[in-house]
Amino acid sequence: MKILAVEDQPLSQVGLERTLKTIDHGHMITMASSLDEGLALIACVKFDFVFCDLHTYRNAQSKTIEPLGFEIVSACKKRGIRCAVISGDVTTESIAEATRRGACSFFDKTNSVALMASIMSLVLKNDTFTHCPMVAGPEPKERLLISSLTPIQLKVLELLSDGKSYKQIAKLAHISESTVKSHLRKWYAATATKNRDEGAMEFKRLRANAAI
Repeated sequence: MKILAVEDQPLSQVGLERTLKTIDHGHMITMASSLDEGLALIACVKFDFVFCDLHTYRNAQSKTIEPLGFEIVSACKKRGIRCAVISGDVTTESIAEATRRGACSFFDKTNSVALMASIMSLVLKNDTFTHCPMVAGPEPKERLLISSLTPIQLKVLELLSDGKSYKQIAKLAHISESTVKSHLRKWYAATATKNRDEGAMEFKRLRANAAI
């Protein structure tokens, strides 16, 4: 997969590249350090996916960082390239604007490496669960993550937290056991949990915090 990452900070570039490589060493990753460089690459290379920092320099001569990531999102939409915005300073307004322009996800780059890797992995797989982890902004992350669950995902997690087996969950939710396991794998990846016990505990914690 050809991936472009538009990030102006050298340390963040290194961190972003390492995170992507933990997902799949086979990814072909190209780094751009400014808006102009990113736009030029998008215009001449057919990338499969683009990650862009919301706030970046316009070019090498720029002295001021601006919220120029929106221009990257628009350029990607015109070229039919999927794009996700990352930022350490996220607001409801910036999430709405990125979504309006065609971003498939918008998440906080101050998340842990494990959580970043999980979100990026799901986004790259075009999983519908990941369109909602715009997990930052003035609303608690817990509320955004819980509200992103579909009714069936919520039902599966509620039954899991009640101690039900996969077979019992499948019967009560009227789905197959393989579908139950698929929903739970997505939940474990999104919450950086490793098994059903950790996943159930994290669901209870997040749901309790989301209600505050």
